[in-house]
Amino acid sequence: MSETLTQVRARRLEINSKLLDLAGEDDLTEEQEAEFSKLTGDVSKLTRRESAMVAAGADKPPEVVATGKGDEGGEAAEFAKLVAGASIGDVMDCALFGKRAVGATAELQQELSLGDNAVPLALFAASSVTSAGDAETQEPTIPQVFPSAISAGMGIDRRAVGVGIANVPVVTSPEDGPTTVTAIGTTVDASTVTIAGVQLVPTRLQVSATIGRDELSTFRGLEDQVEMVLRAALMSALDRQALYSAGSNGLLNFGTAPSNTTTVMSFGSLMAAVTNAVDGRYAGGLEYLHTLLGPATYTLGARIYRGASDNESPIEKLARITGGIMTSDLVASPSGDNQQAVTARGGAMHTGYAQRVWGGVEVIRDPYTKAADGQLVATLVLMQASKLLRSSMYKRHSFHLS
Repeated sequence: MSETLTQVRARRLEINSKLLDLAGEDDLTEEQEAEFSKLTGDVSKLTRRESAMVAAGADKPPEVVATGKGDEGGEAAEFAKLVAGASIGDVMDCALFGKRAVGATAELQQELSLGDNAVPLALFAASSVTSAGDAETQEPTIPQVFPSAISAGMGIDRRAVGVGIANVPVVTSPEDGPTTVTAIGTTVDASTVTIAGVQLVPTRLQVSATIGRDELSTFRGLEDQVEMVLRAALMSALDRQALYSAGSNGLLNFGTAPSNTTTVMSFGSLMAAVTNAVDGRYAGGLEYLHTLLGPATYTLGARIYRGASDNESPIEKLARITGGIMTSDLVASPSGDNQQAVTARGGAMHTGYAQRVWGGVEVIRDPYTKAADGQLVATLVLMQASKLLRSSMYKRHSFHLS
């Protein structure tokens, strides 16, 4: 029996999830490299097949998932099936054309207590990017480019929450264990455990887009185009909040700013700045360090060497001996030839920063403001809060570049 469009999408999403898991590994074995290559090819084939089915008119409402028992009918499995069958494009249709969600999309919104115009956050992590258009004339959409996600390795806990102020409990003491042994029969005073409740109050991230009615009537594959841009833009916005949240609450603006110098960054100074972040508590070795540099700092670090006979830059060496080193254009441009950076101690193991997202992404349709111009205004709203929990997990740097 041939697969339905929903089944093809479900298989593509399942394979894409495996690809994301492998992409998060720092070093892949030969077997993992081979699996990564195979999965990449499978996703490409399923994407083309999905596009062909959509172009042929197979884009019917997703099949409703039946309730079952056992492993296949478990809550996690049923939720995964709902995510696989749901569609960001269905939500956009509801917002732009006043329709009601149906099928798996409606079930997923109901499960998460969301309205017809809200995009469930689960759809962002589960989907991959395709752009199916007119089989004869429309080419795949060329997407906007946003900075890569910086949450992996930086100790950022990003999750969705329900209505209400999020209260995150953080254990602050005891910081040390017993220092001496105690004889049997000797009373030991109980340790005091201190738990601080950190409140996260939702704030708004919002972007508006103007869409011509001629574009809606011309281009097919709106679902994938919206999914592609929306997911990347919002993840980039959340990353920016983690770095520069208001109230000196971001990874690059908390506490006291590092002192600027007049000495140009060298092989030794970059290596020392990062490796000195090992503290024996959150980072017990170099492999527990993850560093985020600005693009100017990163590129300079990629072309300086220890000596004429050394062919390894500090960027290459740090990538080899630490947990990871990366760059993002979310880091502010150099000021006075100085650019800041941050190293996370044990970010892959510990939580030092919390981000909460309320519900999903709400799409607000405005057919009136630009009605005379034949345009619709779609406003995308995301409610979120970001909070630094453990500043001692992070070390800020400043590098003089010229």
